[in-house]
Amino acid sequence: AVVLLLILMLIPKSKAIYLSKSLCVVLFLLSLMLPLVSISVPKPKNQGLLLRQNLLTTSGKLFSVSPVFGIGLGSFVSKQNSLTEAIILFVDSPTFRFQPVHNVVVLLLVEIGIFGVLGVFFGLLRLLRTNERYLIFAFLVIMLTGLVDHYWVTLQQPFLLTSILIGLMLK
Repeated sequence: AVVLLLILMLIPKSKAIYLSKSLCVVLFLLSLMLPLVSISVPKPKNQGLLLRQNLLTTSGKLFSVSPVFGIGLGSFVSKQNSLTEAIILFVDSPTFRFQPVHNVVVLLLVEIGIFGVLGVFFGLLRLLRTNERYLIFAFLVIMLTGLVDHYWVTLQQPFLLTSILIGLMLK
């Protein structure tokens, strides 16, 4: 993420803004395909990667339960434990069984469904109308880190920082 931001800082402002906006949209759309891809990828030997792959597979199963409206905000962990296949036996620590999927877009897709994610996507397009370079870069960092972790929507402080950034982008 840091290298990408440094590259974007070195190119002209108009091109950097266009590339950043395009990258945010592409990352959002590619994230939606991760549960489908995780099914066809062979099981990794690394426990961390195996955990993430199992969580992506579980998110695909949970999405199929209620694809239109989702399973409800904040209910990924409780619903994943109702799936017997979702219990991850390969991880040493039992606390890893109580983790949501490590991708913000996939987590939102499962919890708020297709209609909710469409609303988020159109909200993202509205946010990207701004031409403030540093706000777009900050949002790009959220999108990049949101690919590999869930804390932007599950922990209070990052959620509040995201809310402040969205407010600045909309002003």
